[in-house]
Amino acid sequence: MRAICDLAYGVCRALGVLLAIGMTSVVTINIVSRYFFDYSFSWSEEAARYMMVWMTMIGAAMAVRKWSHFRLEFLEHVVGSRVRSVLHSIALFATLVVGCLLTWEGLVWLPITNHQLATALQVPMSWFYCAVPFGGVLVTMFAIDSLVDEWTKPSAVPDREASSPI
Repeated sequence: MRAICDLAYGVCRALGVLLAIGMTSVVTINIVSRYFFDYSFSWSEEAARYMMVWMTMIGAAMAVRKWSHFRLEFLEHVVGSRVRSVLHSIALFATLVVGCLLTWEGLVWLPITNHQLATALQVPMSWFYCAVPFGGVLVTMFAIDSLVDEWTKPSAVPDREASSPI
């Protein structure tokens, strides 16, 4: 599972970089075109918006992999390693549930949006809604891998209670 997650993370990073470059290029070209040639592409804002949606879903999954989402880190320094492991497991289980919900609901919306076309790009909206289950699968996969890692790693730091002489 670790090798698959490492490969998926690498693909996400490359895809995120390509999307960021693409979005920046589209917006820059439209700004230059509007400023110098008094012409604006009708599809540029829509394309940039949907690239941002894909980047958001991919970035959220990558943050799960690297444990980069918001968390109450000060609490981790106060509690023992067992409690810390339980807190991590609870957070990862909640993340797993969210990933499953994103996947499920995203798959529900795909057939509904397949018959709708994006206004300017004239491609099926399901291409853009596909980012939700894609990100959900990645979040789920990364959360499962982190949960397995959390449950199988040996406790590196002993509990303060266990090391206390009293």
